[in-house]
Amino acid sequence: MINRERFEETALPHLDFLYSMAMKITRNEEDAHDLVQETALRAYRFFDKFEEGTNCKAWLYRIMKNTYINRYRQQRRRPNEVVLESFEDLRETSADAQGMEQADPEANFFNAALRQDVRKAFEKLPSEYREVLALAVGEGFSYK
Repeated sequence: MINRERFEETALPHLDFLYSMAMKITRNEEDAHDLVQETALRAYRFFDKFEEGTNCKAWLYRIMKNTYINRYRQQRRRPNEVVLESFEDLRETSADAQGMEQADPEANFFNAALRQDVRKAFEKLPSEYREVLALAVGEGFSYK
């Protein structure tokens, strides 16, 4: 019997993390929402298998990763999608520009170009490396 309150206290606080990782994996907002929803459903269904005291965030991520792999195998191939800068990226760039202490246009230009180069390099990485880097740098997981 699954304890709904225990599930809500333990698993639901990690939904933002799951969505963030789903966006990195799928690169599509609708697919990310679907993946998180399916992950939460599976986690709830199998919550009795979760071992108390272990890392719930990692457990949820593993469910999400397996769900994505299974879905990918079912769909086989989808047409390539064009990734446009997200609203989040635009907001970060705007916030960085507003918060810069120096009003040096040249420095601003080079900083924006560097961010863009880093983003492009990240996007060119194979998905498994992108995933590891996002988990390690963005979420504090170990590289292992």
